[in-house]
Amino acid sequence: MEQEFEKTARAFAAFPVERMAQSDTAYPKDLAEFQAMDGFGMMVVAAISHDKDELPPKRVYAVVGGKQVELHMVLGSFVSSSGSPQVQKTIGPYRWNGLYDYPVYLSAEASDLQVDFAKGRNGFSLGLPPELPAYLKAPIPHPRGSEPPTQAALELLRREYPGMFVPVSRD
Repeated sequence: MEQEFEKTARAFAAFPVERMAQSDTAYPKDLAEFQAMDGFGMMVVAAISHDKDELPPKRVYAVVGGKQVELHMVLGSFVSSSGSPQVQKTIGPYRWNGLYDYPVYLSAEASDLQVDFAKGRNGFSLGLPPELPAYLKAPIPHPRGSEPPTQAALELLRREYPGMFVPVSRD
């Protein structure tokens, strides 16, 4: 994510942008973990703005068949620095990272991932959902529950995003 923010800051140095958001998705590592996660992965959304009041975003959601499927935020925190001086100048000095439960079926069914900032902008596109891992083929079963089991989610979080968040128990 840092590299993408840096790349954008260099590309738009002459034309600063008001805000930016991007995402990273962590899928279960295999079919067994997919089942243990009840069909969920995890997604980190990082948002940067010149206006601190735009953060944290109101919501993150996928567009599926013209309907919005809101992602459940697990954790969120402001980051002490948005990045290099160029990122701070071009994109903004304020950064927020959020961790979301990500129903994997969205990668097969959604046409867009979007963020609504706290103010200033709704429907900011994060782009197409990430490609499904090779071990999964559509149709993907929908999760039975509203969130993944805690222990499985913590294992995925520790492996994919070590040190990014301090996890708290959902129980």
